Amino acid sequence: MPEYKYPGYGATTEDWLTPRAKTKGGFHGGSDNPAKPGTPVYAQYGGEVFRSGVIDGYGMSVVVKSRAPDGTVFYQLYGHLGPDPLPAPGTPITAGEPIPGAAIGTKDYVRSKGGITSGPHLHREIISGKATLNADPNKPFGIYSSDITSKADPDRFDIDRPVFPYQNGEPKPALPPGPTPSPPRSPLARPSLPDDTPLADNPRRPGPAPRQSSGMAVPGAEGPTSLGGPNGPAPLRAAVPMRSQSPGSSAPIADPTLPPLHFAPEMPRMLDRLAVPPSFRSSLFGRPCGASEASFPLEALLARDYDSALDRWAASSPRRDVSPRTKGGPLICLG
Repeated sequence: MPEYKYPGYGATTEDWLTPRAKTKGGFHGGSDNPAKPGTPVYAQYGGEVFRSGVIDGYGMSVVVKSRAPDGTVFYQLYGHLGPDPLPAPGTPITAGEPIPGAAIGTKDYVRSKGGITSGPHLHREIISGKATLNADPNKPFGIYSSDITSKADPDRFDIDRPVFPYQNGEPKPALPPGPTPSPPRSPLARPSLPDDTPLADNPRRPGPAPRQSSGMAVPGAEGPTSLGGPNGPAPLRAAVPMRSQSPGSSAPIADPTLPPLHFAPEMPRMLDRLAVPPSFRSSLFGRPCGASEASFPLEALLARDYDSALDRWAASSPRRDVSPRTKGGPLICLG
């Protein structure tokens, strides 16, 4: 079995079944032999040049078309070559002899031509004649390196019994197991938190039993009452007086009998604050107001017991007569 044992080459470091799980075909697809840049490339089998030049993924390459004794056609590919001029298609090639112009390229040069390499070496492939390949260097080659469907092991290929074990649909070797991807999460699922209650709509976890409402406070309610809901009537609590300050404050509790937002307003003294003269007050209210006239207390209008406040003012006023100019009642003088 013909291993590649020619001057300047080391043993195969990667064979055609080396797994390459992230590639399109999953395997290496050829054999790699390390050698120094400039080392001549030898042909394993005779034939003629089918294609030469740049091939995507291989860099500068030579493809030799050969024929086995039984008539089986196959191709030899030699890739990762240097910048020397390569033979034109149709050039005859002799087995065991250097291919004219073919030599190992440097890593940087191979990469500059689209080759994939980690260091100087010769990449070899044996490809079945049934594979559809393009001889035109301006077109895609027609096969990619990681596919082993139409290939054979370059180090064990027997020209007297040319076999391509996977070209007729035979199952390929299984790739080694890689990291198992996480299954997609259900859109209804969410991470659990401490004291978390299972979601009722999560199909992977049972939901909680319906909880009865503990009720809510209703302002102005005289006693417990209820409102309907999806789980039936829920008890409601009467309003509880709220403290006007934070807990621990010494402020008194608001009077629960007062309506919401009730407050004792301060008596407005707007006219005094604006220094309205008596003459202007007289023009407003229709008669002069002297300093001796009793003024009506506006706080009586805002008192809770309006009638009692009015009676107290009338009893204490030094002047309660009605002006002849009034017909509907006493005039009110602000003072």
